[in-house]
Amino acid sequence: MGTFFIFYNNILKHFRFLLILFCVLHLNTISIARAECFSIIPYAHNNKYTHLPQNKNFCVKNKSGIFKFKTSQIHSRMIFNNYDDENSFFAFGDSQLLGIDWDDTKEVKHDLEKILETKNVSIFASPNNGPFQSLSQAIDIFKNKKFNNVKKIVFSFNFGNDIFRIQKRWKLENFVPLKTEDLNIMMDKPFLYDLVILKGVLSGKFFSTNLPDNLETYLLYKNLSKLSSQERINIWLTKIEQFKSSLNKKINLIIYPPYWMYNKNGNVIYEDVYADYLNLLLYIKKRNIFYQVFVGKLNSKNYLTTDKRHFKTGTIKFKKQ
Repeated sequence: MGTFFIFYNNILKHFRFLLILFCVLHLNTISIARAECFSIIPYAHNNKYTHLPQNKNFCVKNKSGIFKFKTSQIHSRMIFNNYDDENSFFAFGDSQLLGIDWDDTKEVKHDLEKILETKNVSIFASPNNGPFQSLSQAIDIFKNKKFNNVKKIVFSFNFGNDIFRIQKRWKLENFVPLKTEDLNIMMDKPFLYDLVILKGVLSGKFFSTNLPDNLETYLLYKNLSKLSSQERINIWLTKIEQFKSSLNKKINLIIYPPYWMYNKNGNVIYEDVYADYLNLLLYIKKRNIFYQVFVGKLNSKNYLTTDKRHFKTGTIKFKKQ
């Protein structure tokens, strides 16, 4: 009898897979001729860091609307239609820094424009780009002497996700489905990219349909070794210090609070996490590596994007330390 149920469950599992795949294929076949926007930001990795497509114009459509993206030859997001070698700031980070819910048709300013008080910014940011990956990308970019005119460099630390990505056991390739050489093939075929995403969701390797809620993420955080986290943060800061000395440029840091620290009304529900967040700020200031440090604090009740994993543009107030 037990064997029957195992067999039954396997059949059911594969039936569900085939049913979902059939529905997606059927629905998309009908609309494929009209499909112009991606449902998720297209990005890939080169074994060192993640990046956006190269020199492309594309749009992303979700429940919040349509968002337009323009990228440069070196994979940066161009938020005001200028060129990388004309910009005075280069910013490196993950999708929170990128601004997934913003384009230049929106009334609200991009967070970087508000913080830096300039529109001349190239944003080298994409999903799952952790602190070490962002630094690797910056090192690669500044090998090109063409960008010696860049006045300042900006890094971000998105505490809610980067505290996990900074761990030694975190592997980039376990979270990003596409490699660099595959991304260009997908850019003219949003439907094909969605199938790659679907495969990742169903396999559970790259994506999960059951993302952890606030409590689950909090428990994952509490299971981290504080000593190990501190050691990894030290290594990251030391590498930034070495990078800074090699370039002789001013470097700023933007720190985002963990989105999962708040309840739906925007109130802090995990005071111990908030204390750790503030202690990280104090430690970073003590190291005296950055020219300016901007720390974020939630300033809105309606603060999450549709994926429930990013702060909406304009909902975080940044204070210079």
